[in-house]
Amino acid sequence: MQAILTGRKVFDPSMGGMRDRDGSPPPPPPPVDPAKNEQAIFDRIAESMAYANSFDLGSVELQRRFDRFDEEASRRGAPAPGTAAARRAQAAAGPVHAGQREFIEDLSAIDDTRAAAPAAPAQATPVWGALGAATDRGASVRLGDVGRLVGPDLSRPFFDTGEHVRSGDDVGTVPLRIANVDFTYGDLVAMPDFFENPADLLGASERELTALRGHIRRSAAHYRTSTGNDPVTETDWSTATGGRYLRLAATNYTHFAPPSVIEVSFPQAHGDNRARYAELHQQALRESQRLHLANPSGTPTLESALIVNAFADHFLTDAFASGHLVNKEVVIDAFRREFYHGSSLNAAGQAFFTRVANRAFTGEVARRFSELEQADPTIGIGGVGWHANINSASRFATLLQRAAEQEPEKIANVAVKALHDHLNSTGVMVGNNAGAVPWRLHGDEALESSTLAVMKQAVAQSVADLRDPAILASGADLGALVDRVWRFTPEPTSAGLTVLRTALQTYTTPGSTVLSNAAADLITAQLDQLIAELVGGGHLRRA
Repeated sequence: MQAILTGRKVFDPSMGGMRDRDGSPPPPPPPVDPAKNEQAIFDRIAESMAYANSFDLGSVELQRRFDRFDEEASRRGAPAPGTAAARRAQAAAGPVHAGQREFIEDLSAIDDTRAAAPAAPAQATPVWGALGAATDRGASVRLGDVGRLVGPDLSRPFFDTGEHVRSGDDVGTVPLRIANVDFTYGDLVAMPDFFENPADLLGASERELTALRGHIRRSAAHYRTSTGNDPVTETDWSTATGGRYLRLAATNYTHFAPPSVIEVSFPQAHGDNRARYAELHQQALRESQRLHLANPSGTPTLESALIVNAFADHFLTDAFASGHLVNKEVVIDAFRREFYHGSSLNAAGQAFFTRVANRAFTGEVARRFSELEQADPTIGIGGVGWHANINSASRFATLLQRAAEQEPEKIANVAVKALHDHLNSTGVMVGNNAGAVPWRLHGDEALESSTLAVMKQAVAQSVADLRDPAILASGADLGALVDRVWRFTPEPTSAGLTVLRTALQTYTTPGSTVLSNAAADLITAQLDQLIAELVGGGHLRRA
């Protein structure tokens, strides 16, 4: 019953039927005076590079948050979203800053070439299936189909928006203009949560960008003085982007670390944060090369290169959250190997979902679900339909088990979410290849001064690369510049590696009560949303 775990489903009528505080953190980099022109960005870079040499983070208690997602309905008669045709049409219709139209088309071509294959359309295959159930009113019944799960997974990207923005605070205040809307560099670092690529960002409307800028700056203002409880909600972001925020959250593999971080080899089908950063940073470097060569006797404006590089730096700063020191594909693969035999749950997997149901189906969950029945008849006798209730833990367990067998990868996201939250809360000891003294790294809603200092150091180097004379040399090694930036990112110490490996095993093992409790608690935390969507979607009704 994955719809219960994530709240995602579509009804198919043809089938009938969720510090230790040993030392003090270093002082943060000094404030940057407002820049008078674009070149001033680079005048301040060196000052940001001298910090973050000694760190020790205190522990921070995080409140678990549970993501809520919806889906955006497709629009008829318009180019498919995310295609070059859609980006170019939008860019042509709306205001585009001077010099950006050709760049948008170049980025569109790059993105279209990068895509391995067009995304397959969602299939209207039921996820709950025909489920064996406990008896009700003395009858032996089978629960019918109750829709399918097509929504995003349960693990959101690394830091909250305002935390990403803070990584670019010292890059300066020169406006970077898109569609007549001025942004700071830090504003744009947040954008990959709302746009798939720089071309989509450059082709966005003034109205959407204005709304996003307001939300981004409200979030950033909050995190400059506080931690936790971002005032901008998932609904705010979804509304501002017409639902695109939720779709991007469904495919957030590139926000997680490469498998090599925990010293494993794995044949990835998706990217990771290092690969995505490398791709976009080199794209920005090539744009900087073009701008310099087009202005050999002057100092070119690097606005277009800076916009792409800020987009890249989102994935760079993603690397600074402990909950994403694991690779998402590795977690899902481990879960599937432990829970399944072929396409079916093994005995341990079945027992796991029974424990989840037994823990979740109590109190308000049991009361609220017992008031509901399946909207479509389960059986018909003499023209009279009988509607089954989910009114027992055993029936609830059956639903969960069937969902797990029909959509194992999406159900495995429960493990990803639980592991992500655990690591963000407890922290992991890390160092880096730039000489930082090991410190304890935390995650979402817990960006501490020590981590922020190192993050700013990484972003400073990333921006400085755009002015490095080495990029103008024939056959310039852009990969070496990527490596020079990535050396600032956290890597687990030997103790941290042990923590990560132990947590990975705990959160992908069927016998783990830690994992089953987390899954059950997720159902309880999302109860209102789940019931509203199941009833609103026509899957359940009041008994």
